[in-house]
Amino acid sequence: MRALYFAPVFIASCTFPDVQFGDASVPVDSGSDVVIPTDAGEAGVDASDPCDMDHDGYKAMGACGGNDCNDNDPRANPGVTNYVYDEPDAAPFGDWNCDGKVDMQYKVAACGATTCNSEGYSNAQGSGCGITNPYVTCTGTLCGPVDAGTRTQGCK
Repeated sequence: MRALYFAPVFIASCTFPDVQFGDASVPVDSGSDVVIPTDAGEAGVDASDPCDMDHDGYKAMGACGGNDCNDNDPRANPGVTNYVYDEPDAAPFGDWNCDGKVDMQYKVAACGATTCNSEGYSNAQGSGCGITNPYVTCTGTLCGPVDAGTRTQGCK
């Protein structure tokens, strides 16, 4: 005769917290002082506003009458105060703070008899926003360029 064995069966009940998801979670770019609202309910931010497509709190230029020069990118708006170390992907191509000009953090070094003790990129080629290139300091008796590593160009 064979013995029958039965495995014990446990029944458990689980409860889960009520979780709600929303559309308003927008990441903050740590490379600038851009304040990107994370809640569509914040004052001045309307997630359905066609004049603020990037939800940064600034209205688009033109028909909307605003001063946001790139309403598709929340990193570009008049509130930007620090340099942005990223390559721009749309017009106005590096004018992150919408002031009508591209302010570059680093200049091109001009090593020579009258410009000794300057520093900057070793040449103008490729010194655009978000581009990493060789950086030099101009020192010494001949005021020649001395390798100082690389730097990424910040713009605002």
